[in-house]
Amino acid sequence: MSSKQKDLISQLSSSLKPVQPIRLSRTFGLVFSVTLLAPLLFALLLGFRKDLSWRLGQTGALLEGIGLLSIFGPLLYSILKKSIPGRSVSALWNLVIALGCGIEIIGLWIGLDGRSLSDHLQAGIERQGLSCSITVLVFALIPSFLFAGVLKKLAPERPALMMGLSFLVAAISGAFAILFHCPANEPIHDLIWHLGPLLPAFAIGFIAGSRFLKW
Repeated sequence: MSSKQKDLISQLSSSLKPVQPIRLSRTFGLVFSVTLLAPLLFALLLGFRKDLSWRLGQTGALLEGIGLLSIFGPLLYSILKKSIPGRSVSALWNLVIALGCGIEIIGLWIGLDGRSLSDHLQAGIERQGLSCSITVLVFALIPSFLFAGVLKKLAPERPALMMGLSFLVAAISGAFAILFHCPANEPIHDLIWHLGPLLPAFAIGFIAGSRFLKW
């Protein structure tokens, strides 16, 4: 090896730094806090519903909130861990997420309170809920931008899917926060106008991930 080659190698390697391991617990804590608290802060600024204590005392509404949180935390952790190359999650996390979905469904079902599904469906559609769907997506904006930056750093092997799921988690946090603001009590309203935005949020994230997360 010539002296010029040695000088070139020395010059190129002088600025290199060893790769630092990702501290998943710290990353999870930061993303979890911002993703959950930012929508709640927005809801507080818009104003909590006046009968919030009564609403949270209803079994169906309480289970809806617990179900969303039970999906939110484990899914967030799974996304972050799977986004680190070579890392995977155990089947237990998928079981916990499925359990959260079950709690959410039970909460919606209890909220029917003995009335027919058609009565609730009519009430849920008649109530102006488009503003709720827009609010859920607005609540999810800051967490979505945070997710985009974190996933860019983690470099997931399936960027489109992970970005889609991350935007889905952001929308879940928005759906949780709007429970504190929305005056509606019908579970069909919650299903259509609060949980409905989860699908477009996933689609937007999937498209954004396929276009902007490339390496």
